[in-house]
Amino acid sequence: MVPALVDGDLILWEAAAIMLYLTDKQTNELLPQGAARYDVFRWMFWAGEHFWQPAPIYFEERLIAKLMGKPADEARIAEADRLIKRFAPYGFDARLEQIRGRIAFDTALVQVTELTV
Repeated sequence: MVPALVDGDLILWEAAAIMLYLTDKQTNELLPQGAARYDVFRWMFWAGEHFWQPAPIYFEERLIAKLMGKPADEARIAEADRLIKRFAPYGFDARLEQIRGRIAFDTALVQVTELTV
């Protein structure tokens, strides 16, 4: 499945394009103006280029393996950790701390439910 958005004659696909479109439709803190806007783009592109590699490993080993009744492959998790450390720019943790208080999540949208297979 590919995320898609239809707004009149506009049809967008790809999550990042949809997020930019939605945040651009109104002035808000999620997509600021000026230099801060490019900071948002930098982190979006970082995630698209670098986090895509370790993310599925964490998902498969921490969730799917558990659902399948198998132990997590700690070597794969260590590889994912190595990739994060390799690609995480200096100050990554500090940046997360800066924005943590400004991020609000709707728990109904981010709730992870444990499934039984």
